[in-house]
Amino acid sequence: MNQSEIRAALGLIACFSLTLVFGAPLATAAPAEPLGWTALPDPAVQTYDDPFAELSSEQLDALISVARLRERLAAGQRTEQENLDAAERKLSELSVDADALLAQRWAVAERRRKAASAGNPELDGETVTIGGFAIPGPAAKDGTKIVYLVPQPGLCSHMPPPHPNQMLRLRLKGEWYPQWIHEPVVVTGRIYLDPTENSFSVVDGPVRMNATWSMDVEAVDTGRQRPQPMVFRPGP
Repeated sequence: MNQSEIRAALGLIACFSLTLVFGAPLATAAPAEPLGWTALPDPAVQTYDDPFAELSSEQLDALISVARLRERLAAGQRTEQENLDAAERKLSELSVDADALLAQRWAVAERRRKAASAGNPELDGETVTIGGFAIPGPAAKDGTKIVYLVPQPGLCSHMPPPHPNQMLRLRLKGEWYPQWIHEPVVVTGRIYLDPTENSFSVVDGPVRMNATWSMDVEAVDTGRQRPQPMVFRPGP
């Protein structure tokens, strides 16, 4: 065996010995797969009977007119009777049973509320990675920086807010903070079913920011660099 073969053999022995002492080398962890926004709502309440969803815009407008006119008549505005009769005739021509639909409206409204606000209980307390668009919010009472994460740019400013179960209230303890509204970002942290309600000015005036989810953020990726652990600083 020549000198090069001897050195190679000794190298293999050394590596084998280190493996016995310290264990096999650790594999590089693959980046966490980002969570899809469709996973956040509670799947148990997403499917329900909603007869209003089948109405055309014309049918729905006529039904709304009937409901409003009936309320005015009930409040003593008798002059609306002629308008109500005309609106009910139009609904009949459009093959809509106003009485049957209006009797269900509050039950359907409650089903819609649950579908829009209930979060998936299987994710409560889990550590996840999710990408979205950041909206700076007022700091919490203890001074913690707060940011809201939404699935699309423009929501809560030029467009209405998303459903509560499509919004995360991020609690930040590191140095990162959005440089502009709707800054794209990927965050990692533990999420909780922790409904919160807030209202503050975004772009066009005060906006109701109702979020089903809260996250304690552990890492942030703005796309400008690889995700880095946030620097936690002790309070004063």
